[in-house]
Amino acid sequence: MKLTDEQCAVLEKIASKSQMDCWFYIDGDNQIRDLEEGEKVIDTMEGVRLLQEGMSCYADYDLTYREIYIFEHIPGLNVQPEHWEGLEKPMDYFDAEKLYSDKVRCILKNTYGIDNLDFEEGDALRVDIILDIAFFLSSGKSEQESIEAALSEHKDEIHYIRMASHGYVIAHSIDAQSGNIPNADFVSLYRGLVGTEFADEDLAVQLAKADGVKFIEGMNGVPDNYYIDTPQNRNAILKHLQADNH
Repeated sequence: MKLTDEQCAVLEKIASKSQMDCWFYIDGDNQIRDLEEGEKVIDTMEGVRLLQEGMSCYADYDLTYREIYIFEHIPGLNVQPEHWEGLEKPMDYFDAEKLYSDKVRCILKNTYGIDNLDFEEGDALRVDIILDIAFFLSSGKSEQESIEAALSEHKDEIHYIRMASHGYVIAHSIDAQSGNIPNADFVSLYRGLVGTEFADEDLAVQLAKADGVKFIEGMNGVPDNYYIDTPQNRNAILKHLQADNH
């Protein structure tokens, strides 16, 4: 069995927080190595089992509910109920998914304009929201309060996934090394959808325009239809251009 990147991230977090990273190490191929045995590759489930044996409760590792979900759904792992000590265990995810998957999809489509969740990051958002709904329900909130609280928890991800579902994302340049104006926003192609994996970057502007994004045109020293047209972006660009002229 090969670990996924998400599973590796959770296991590494547990190892770091528990200081078991003195022996537990995951290499670039997602293989578990034993540092005390000269970085010897060990069987994946044996490594996970050894890590689990040294664990206390999830609360000690600052794990989110999604991280706990990822950990507990590593194939072949024997879940230990005592790991939940100090935490409110939410409704079983699979029960929550049956109840709320369609409702979450409907809300994301009708309220936030996310028509497509059938890609890796989109589905991860759906799972995260359902997990949080289950948690808030278990904490005593009503169904409506739980849904609203879960959506609020993920408002930034919802904004990002809404753009990604349309094939583009907003990127922010930090410095001029990339050839972009520093501190300016532009669009980049989101390559996690079928049809965008190998497409030209110019497609990002077309998709963003179709989604209602406005671009700067007619500004001296700035290419048309590249930088997003917002007051903040115009100020950042003008500041850069003025600095270049001195």
